[in-house]
Amino acid sequence: MRKYGIETALDLKSKSLAFLKEHFGKSGAYFYGIARGIDERQVRPDRIRKSVGAEDTFAEDINDLEGATAELKPLAEKVWRYCEARGIGGKTVTKSRKG
Repeated sequence: MRKYGIETALDLKSKSLAFLKEHFGKSGAYFYGIARGIDERQVRPDRIRKSVGAEDTFAEDINDLEGATAELKPLAEKVWRYCEARGIGGKTVTKSRKG
């Protein structure tokens, strides 16, 4: 998406349905709807969870490793407690980049 100038949800919402279909095929219609809060997929509350996460919103951006590490620790501990309480483990940790 970055190749087409799409880095945030607002960027995605600014693109037309025709543009998204042209560049992303069938997924274009999905991207168009999801950027507008339209999601026709059936809710499946009993499906097996595939990921666990924790997040926080900060009043100011954190731009240094020491500050980020300090803020990351409580989030990692929250995820760990969740997993430990349910007897589950994992094999991959990923970073989500929100624009």
